[in-house]
This record gives sequence, C-alpha cells and structure tokens, in this order.
Amino acid sequence: GIAGWSLGGTVALYSAWSPIVEVLGSPFDAHLPIYPAAHIRPDVKKWSNSPMLILHGTGDDWTPIHLVQSLLPELPNVTLHSYPDAHHGFDSVEEKIWFPNVIRLGKRTVRIEENGHMSGIWKFGIRFPMNESNHRRLVIKILRNRGAHVKGDPVGREDALQRSTSFFSTHLG
Repeated sequence: GIAGWSLGGTVALYSAWSPIVEVLGSPFDAHLPIYPAAHIRPDVKKWSNSPMLILHGTGDDWTPIHLVQSLLPELPNVTLHSYPDAHHGFDSVEEKIWFPNVIRLGKRTVRIEENGHMSGIWKFGIRFPMNESNHRRLVIKILRNRGAHVKGDPVGREDALQRSTSFFSTHLG
C-alpha cells in the first residue's frame, strides 16, 4: 500500500494512474492520499482498480477539495471522506497558522497529453507549456498563488487515524 500527505498524497493518488503503474511494474494494493494536490488531468483515463481512500478537509485553501471532487469520476474504486471546515494539516496538532509563501492551488489544472507533454490553460483558452522547470517557475511567478493555512482538528485527526488503520487492515490484511 501507499499513503502520503499533501505532495506525498499527490504521489499516493497518481501512483494509481496506469502509465505510472506500468513504470512501477505492478499496482499498489491500496492507496491512501491525504489532502492531495489533485490538479493533474491526464488525457489517458486509465487507472488501477486498487481501492483508494482520500481524506480531505472542505476548508483546505492550500490543496482545495474541489480538485479531488472533479477527478473522482475518472477513478474506478475510490472513496472520498471529507471533514467539514477542516484545513490542510487537519490531522496535525497545530493551531491555525498562515504560511504566506507557500504555493497554493486554485482552480487551474495541468493537462498531461498521451505523449507526456504538460500544459495549463492561460487566458482566453491559450495553452501554456509546462514541461520544463523554467515554464513552471514562470507560471508560479505570473499566477502569484501564495499563502495558505494549516490547522489541526482533533476530531478529524482521530477519525483519520481510525479510518486509515481500518482501510489498510481491510485491504492489506
């Protein structure tokens, strides 16, 4: 199984995408992404049928839940459990903290074409290449998506621990 939080949650999510499974050699038996950055939209719509449980807060302004929700129709064996008003890091013990320099996701997604080329939509439907690191740096500089919160939620933390333990016990024995 694979689990990850935030960017690691993104890895746990997209490691179920078939082109990555092919590189890995075999699929994971279970996926547990926790508040993942689900902003990548592959043209190849093939995913592992391994069970996936996504845990996410509805108040997350760093990796917003709407990106996960819009990806759900593509995922064959997924359950999304949301925590009302919970922020990024809901499973931590942190008081509410503002991180002014982090890059937060908004509404935009990144497309990965069948040939592996990445792009994002700019104004007026114009596609902007994002294959090279200098392309991605420029996009980050232009968009200025900066600042997000982290805040622990004791109820969400406890539920996430129980829910994830049960999920892996069920699917990994």
